[in-house]
Amino acid sequence: MVSEAARGINNPVVKSVSKGAGVIGGLVGTVDNTNQAAKAFSRGDYVEGSLQTTQAAGYVTGTVMLFTPLAPIGAGILLVNTVIDIGEYFYKNW
Repeated sequence: MVSEAARGINNPVVKSVSKGAGVIGGLVGTVDNTNQAAKAFSRGDYVEGSLQTTQAAGYVTGTVMLFTPLAPIGAGILLVNTVIDIGEYFYKNW
């Protein structure tokens, strides 16, 4: 059962959806998109690297805003970045 759960977490769609799940999701999104940006820059794909860097910054901003009176806007930022990640997954894989 634990191995099934671990496989589900490694699923790119599950990971993309979980990024919009509040503070933890925002932190996961920040780390994941930062790693993707580093990989893209290292292979010379500056457009992809810039997109991933922008998304990582969006996740940070949205997460920080959850602790302010602007929490609904922060949640919206996390939601938009999550939708972009899901769209990006389907674009690259189908």
